Amino acid sequence: MLTVKNVSKKFNEHYVVENINFTLQKGICTALIGPNGAGKTTTLRMLTGLINPSAGTITYGKNNRDFRHLIGYLPQYPKFYDWMTGEEFLHYCSKLYGLSNNVTENRANLLFEQVDLSDAKHKKIGTYSGGMKQRLGIAQALIHEPEILFLDEPVSSLDPIGRRDVLTLMEQLKQKMTILFSTHILNDADEVSDSVIVLKSGKVVEEGTMEKLQEKYATSKIIMQFSEVNPDIINDLEQLSTIISTETIGSYIHLYVTDVQLTQNELLQLIMSKNLQLNEFRIGRVSMEELFVKAVN
Repeated sequence: MLTVKNVSKKFNEHYVVENINFTLQKGICTALIGPNGAGKTTTLRMLTGLINPSAGTITYGKNNRDFRHLIGYLPQYPKFYDWMTGEEFLHYCSKLYGLSNNVTENRANLLFEQVDLSDAKHKKIGTYSGGMKQRLGIAQALIHEPEILFLDEPVSSLDPIGRRDVLTLMEQLKQKMTILFSTHILNDADEVSDSVIVLKSGKVVEEGTMEKLQEKYATSKIIMQFSEVNPDIINDLEQLSTIISTETIGSYIHLYVTDVQLTQNELLQLIMSKNLQLNEFRIGRVSMEELFVKAVN
């Protein structure tokens, strides 16, 4: 549906994005993740046509026809006219796309319901909360019924309630369209995305489905909690043959292991020999944060 081939962007001879390649498949929600300054916003601005690549090609479908009607876009810092009502703003955006009054009225009403702003559509935007403004911003990006939705850091500036509202909306939208959203909040990417593109210093270092990355960076993890944690326990655990590394988070010890079954046997022997009091034992899933650290390093 979208192909990015050997795309670069430089400002003042400095490459912000360098020779990136990836594709977006129809009906997939993809997270563009990376630390601040990795080139996420620049990439999205090139995909939306706001800036031109210094090199490479961006192709929608099978040709390079005008793609603006295919895409909707919510920038990281959307601008609103606070003196407008939500309804006036959505009608204004609709006119920019050349939609008729009847089409505008029907779509606007449906979108206000979809983004849960029906009760606020006659209120001034200046009275909206941050989460309400983001949902209105998503509505304007959808008014012309695009095939691809681009969202730049859609929840990074929101409080927990606003963040939850927008993530829930994204879960609903991804059933109907292709979504690419940038974020540095890895839990959000883990929650709503089907695939990820990892950027580091303007370069794509990983691309693929969550399952693919889980398989590539597969490391089994065991999480344990003892009645008491002391350096001797950690040292004893690190001496086991199947332990790759350990990490203490609060009162929990995370063990990254080569073989869960063998590790369980070794742990049982250690616990019995040391007369340790084990409060909790579980096999955990490698998190998006852990995958990200492995990918960028």
